[in-house]
Amino acid sequence: MRKLLKYILLTTLLFSTAAAHAQVEVIASINKRVISINENVNFQVVIEGSQNASKPTFEKLQGFDILQGPSTSTQMSFVNGRQSKSITFSYILQPKSEGTQTIGPVAVKVGSQKYRTKAILVEVVKGNKKNNSSDITGEVPKDNFFLNLQTDKTKAYVNGQIGLALTLYYKDTDITDVTQPDFNLKGFFVYDDGSRPSQQRVMIDNVIYQSVRFQKLLIPLKSGKQTIGPFYINITVRVPVHRNRRDSRDDNFFGGSIFGNFFGNYKTKVITVKSNPISFNIEKIPTTGKPNNYNGAVGDFSLNASVSPSTVQVGEPVTLTVELSGQGNIDNASVILPTNTTDFRIYEPETSRDTRVSEGQLIGKRTYKLAMVPTSINTDTIPAIHFSYFNVDSGKYVSLQKGPFKLNVKPAPASGKIKITELVSVRNGQGSIRILNQDIFPIKIAVDALGKAKRTTSDPLFYILIIGPSISWIFLAFLAKRRHRMLNDTALYRRTNASRLVKTRLKKASSALKSDNNKLFYLELSDAITHFIADKIHIPAQQVTGITLSKILIDHNVSKNTIEEAKEVLEYCDFGRFAPGDFLKETAIEKLDESEKLITKLDKEIS
Repeated sequence: MRKLLKYILLTTLLFSTAAAHAQVEVIASINKRVISINENVNFQVVIEGSQNASKPTFEKLQGFDILQGPSTSTQMSFVNGRQSKSITFSYILQPKSEGTQTIGPVAVKVGSQKYRTKAILVEVVKGNKKNNSSDITGEVPKDNFFLNLQTDKTKAYVNGQIGLALTLYYKDTDITDVTQPDFNLKGFFVYDDGSRPSQQRVMIDNVIYQSVRFQKLLIPLKSGKQTIGPFYINITVRVPVHRNRRDSRDDNFFGGSIFGNFFGNYKTKVITVKSNPISFNIEKIPTTGKPNNYNGAVGDFSLNASVSPSTVQVGEPVTLTVELSGQGNIDNASVILPTNTTDFRIYEPETSRDTRVSEGQLIGKRTYKLAMVPTSINTDTIPAIHFSYFNVDSGKYVSLQKGPFKLNVKPAPASGKIKITELVSVRNGQGSIRILNQDIFPIKIAVDALGKAKRTTSDPLFYILIIGPSISWIFLAFLAKRRHRMLNDTALYRRTNASRLVKTRLKKASSALKSDNNKLFYLELSDAITHFIADKIHIPAQQVTGITLSKILIDHNVSKNTIEEAKEVLEYCDFGRFAPGDFLKETAIEKLDESEKLITKLDKEIS
C-alpha cells in the first residue's frame, strides 16, 4: 500500500512539474524605443508562472552599460481559485553611443528549463538640447520648460512606419495638470503605440529635469516634403504670489509653507509650451527592381499557404488558405489569388484581418480562404501564390512564394440507372406489381379516386411554381451582388456589421462583469464603443480617443450632448482600468446600461 501511495505521489509531482514548465512565459520589455544619449532605458525581464528563476544573462548588450540592477520583485495572486505567480528583474541601462543599439537576447533558467527572449532594438539619437524656438507664455522662467519633438527616422517611405516621441522637460515648478497633445496630422495615419505617457528624471547640461513623454506611431500616406509639428501642450502650474509691504502683517501670519498653501499664497497659471517642428521628405517606393506583382506593401512580412483536401473528385471543392502576417500596414498589403480558369471554378474568398501595435511597431495578419472546384481530372496543380513587399531596412524588394500545390483529382462517380416497374398477371385475373428495384414505391393504377378534374391554371400553386423560381433567382442574384459589394467596399462592410459586432463585444463585457474582472470589463466596454464609432465612420479604431472624439463626431453631425456622454463613458473606462481600488459591481452595471443607450444614440445620429 505504501509503495502504491509513493508511486501516485511521484506521478502527481512529475505531472505538476511538467504543467508548471508548460505555463512558464518569459517576456523582455523596455519603457521606450527611441531615446536621447542623455536618457536611460528601463529594461525588464518578467517570468510568468514561476519564481524559481536564475539571474538573466545578456547574450548581447550593444551600446549600453548596466547603470543599475538587477532589482527583483515577486508577485503572487489568486484569480478564480487559480494561483498565479511571477518574478521581475529590472535594470537601468545607459546608452554609450548614438545609432541603433541592441538589448538581448537574454537567457533565463527556470528550474531545469532554459528560456531565451527576443532581441530588442533601441534608437539612440542626439542629446536633447533646450529648444530655442520653444514658445512659453506665463509668469515662469523660460528655462524651466521646453518641449522636444523626435522621430526615430531621418528617411521614410510611403506606407512605412515612423516612431514619434514628444517629451516635455520641466524643473523647479509645481505642475498640477498637463493636457494631452493633439496628434491629428494630415497625410498620416496616427496609431497609439500602446504605451501610456511615461515620466522620468534626466540630466541635460548638468541640470536635472523631470520629463513626460508621449509616443505615437505614424504611417505616411503620400510622398513629398512633410512637416510634423509644432505641437502645443498646456500646463497648469502653481505660481507663488508676491505681496507688497501693506500685506507684511499677513505675510508674517500666513507666510509659513503650510498656512500659505491653505490660505491661497499662490495662484494657478496656464502655460503654453510649443515644440520644435520636424521636416523631412517622404520618399516614393523606388521603381528599380520592383516586381510585377508588387502592390504597395512596406515592412517585413511572411507568407504561408496550404490546400485541403489534396485528393478530391471532379466537382468537389478544395480550400486554399493563405495567411499574410508581419510588421507593416496590413491594410495596404494584399495577396493576388487565383481566378477562374478552364481547370477551376473559383468563388469569392472569405477574408479576415487583424492589426495592433506591439513594442512600437505596427503588426498585422490577413487570412484568405478560397474555395476552388476542379472541373477536369486533368487538373493536377494549383498555381503558386506570390507576394512582394519593400523592406525599408535593406532598401530592397522581397518576393515570397508558396506552392505550386499538387492535387489528385479523381473522376466523379457514374449516375444511377433508371428504375423500372412492370405489371404481372396472375390466375384469378387480378394484377400485381412486381418491383424490379427495391427502392421504387408501388405505383397506383386505379384512377377513379383521383377526384374531379379541374384546370391547372385555376390553382394558385401553378403560379407559385411558375413565378417562384424567377423570384428566387432575383433574390439570390441580389444577395450575390450585395456580398460582392461587401467584399469590395470595406467602408460599407464595416458600417453594415457595426451593430452586430458591438453586440458581441458587449457580451464579452457582460461575461467579464459576471466574473468580477474589473480591468477586462472596462477594457471590453471601451473597445465596444471605440470600435463601433470607428466602424460607422470607417477610420482605424486607434484614432478614436477622448481627445479626438469631439472633432470626429462633430464632422458626422453628432450632437454635443451625445459627444459629452461618449467622452464621459470612455474616461470612466480608463479610470476603471488603471485606477486602484475595489471593483464596484453596481457602478459597472450602470456603466454597461449607459453604454448600450449611448450606442443606440450614436447609431441614430452618425451620418
